[in-house]
Amino acid sequence: MKKSASAEFRHEFIGYRNVFYHQSMRIDERLDRLTERHETLTQSIELLTIDTRQLVAETRELKAMIAQDAENIRALARIAEIHERRITRIEDEKQ
Repeated sequence: MKKSASAEFRHEFIGYRNVFYHQSMRIDERLDRLTERHETLTQSIELLTIDTRQLVAETRELKAMIAQDAENIRALARIAEIHERRITRIEDEKQ
């Protein structure tokens, strides 16, 4: 028994609707996954930004500490040089 043209059209339309429905479900699932990935990446970037800001602040503090240490070392070197000259002078006076 042969189907009528309208019955064939209706069957094809229903089949097309099912394909469209499944494709839209797949698209919705993909969009959901992409949205989740986007949110995860956004959170990762936010955490990296916070970490970077902390590292920059700590680096500035370390640079300041290094500069202070360098200044203290130079001061100690000057003191050592002064003491060396004094000792040399005292030894020279004894001879």
